[in-house]
Amino acid sequence: MVKVTNIFGDEYSGAVGQAGVFAKWKGIQYRRKWAKPSNPNTSKQQAVRTNFTNAVNEWHNLNNMQQNAFNNLAAGKGESGFNLLVQRWQKNTDTTRTVRPSYGMKIVGSALTYQAAEAVGAVAEKTLTLGAGKIISIDDATPSATVAGAIVDDTVATGAKAFVDLEMGQVRIVTGATNKYWVSYKYGGNQIDHEDIGSGTATKKLAHFPVDYGTVVIQDSATLPTDYTTGAVQAGEVDIVAGKLKSTSGNFAATSTVKYTTVTYLVDAKVEVQKANSSFVAFRGYTDSKGRVKLGLTAQDENYDVDVTKTGYQAKSTVAQAASAASKNESIILTA
Repeated sequence: MVKVTNIFGDEYSGAVGQAGVFAKWKGIQYRRKWAKPSNPNTSKQQAVRTNFTNAVNEWHNLNNMQQNAFNNLAAGKGESGFNLLVQRWQKNTDTTRTVRPSYGMKIVGSALTYQAAEAVGAVAEKTLTLGAGKIISIDDATPSATVAGAIVDDTVATGAKAFVDLEMGQVRIVTGATNKYWVSYKYGGNQIDHEDIGSGTATKKLAHFPVDYGTVVIQDSATLPTDYTTGAVQAGEVDIVAGKLKSTSGNFAATSTVKYTTVTYLVDAKVEVQKANSSFVAFRGYTDSKGRVKLGLTAQDENYDVDVTKTGYQAKSTVAQAASAASKNESIILTA
């Protein structure tokens, strides 16, 4: 910005087009000839500029939990999470740059209840048995009386090729795709078309979440579909808070049953993550009105110690965990 002081008290400094440059030295205003800034545009300069551009793009491609992983690390340094990511991007190797923070959700509760062989039947939507103060577990494990686990088919299959946890956009695949699965859905009213989640039966996470109820379409196709019907398969949308199971295509099988676990959730339980062998807190959060807390952790700063506490309950701790393990989706049960 230009600043010059004259008899009227105005100040100018900086360049005025290419006419000249105004400045002040020891309180004295002066004007010098404008000179075109040097920009040799060397290969090293181009590499630095490209790296910076890529770092900015990477930041915008992270979800809130992944961005907060950097924000939490930078909080005590007087800088932003964005600045920290850019610094690391410039210093790290290409392999390290592509390692995005792991993220997930914890549900903290006081009791685990096993719901076995609950009838679903030939319906497009089923309200499951939760009970007051309960939420469906989000664990990947097969549910049992002692192990927390999300909804899976029981003795008679529902016909669903996959179950989609709407809260975290997590797809638990029952039957792998013949070709590959493409998922279309909405989140916050925004339409996502034909997201490629590949084949196989490994659990997948969608790029955006939470997913809007009643908007999921899964298609089995070798190539990118141009509609919502080609190769469409049945899946089950799972609302873990309302306890609803909704078919994405037609009714579930007539005599189908499911099993799952519920968690009696605890509000304001503290989840704290420290970098192992240090006192540095990488994350601290408290469970919300449904016992949930979301977090993200960087692999570059692992390992982590995780402590879960609530007044009146015995604390639970895990030590020296990798970022992927410390931030995974899980239901944590505390004992009074």
